[in-house]
Amino acid sequence: MRFNRKYIYVDRGIDFFCPLSIRNMKRTSELLKNILFGFLIVVLLLSTLLMISQKKGLFGFSSYTVLSGSMNPAFNTGDIVVVGKMGLISPIIGDIISFYNPGNSGKIITHRVAKVIDQKGQKFFETKGDANKDIDKWTIPEHVILGKVFFSIPKLGYLISSTKTLPGFLLFIILPGIAIIISEILSLSKYITSLEKKAEHVEIKS
Repeated sequence: MRFNRKYIYVDRGIDFFCPLSIRNMKRTSELLKNILFGFLIVVLLLSTLLMISQKKGLFGFSSYTVLSGSMNPAFNTGDIVVVGKMGLISPIIGDIISFYNPGNSGKIITHRVAKVIDQKGQKFFETKGDANKDIDKWTIPEHVILGKVFFSIPKLGYLISSTKTLPGFLLFIILPGIAIIISEILSLSKYITSLEKKAEHVEIKS
């Protein structure tokens, strides 16, 4: 029989983990569980905030899912763009803005400002998609502009869109939430059991 710090080897060729190795495995398992727990919490919170901001806006910011590739490579189909209100500041050439389509008021477009036109104290804007060859056919007034794009989140729009369906909501919201609750219940149960064992051990000694 040979010994080392990690394993005990017996003649039958069966390996047994020593307590130190078992502790390391437990620590690794706990670390992975905590990482997964944190990831799920972030995904749930971010998804919830983005869903709220898409419907009502949040703290002056709104989010929209990119539905076409007209702004490649700035952002791609399926990305989320986070748009903030500009207040009294007008967009300038090069800003990426979101606005209601002049030909379809229910549709929101996100393109880059290509030209600013000042007519009798009122500003109008010509826009263009980065991937498009030509400037958009419309000139938009300032009051239809929803805001300026501050940043984008790659591909998260697919997740948000899927959570609006029943299967997606169950898969990405309900099931992770249940998994987190079960994990916490099991951890609490183990902790209570360990306290009970310690209490029994103290009673036996006394």
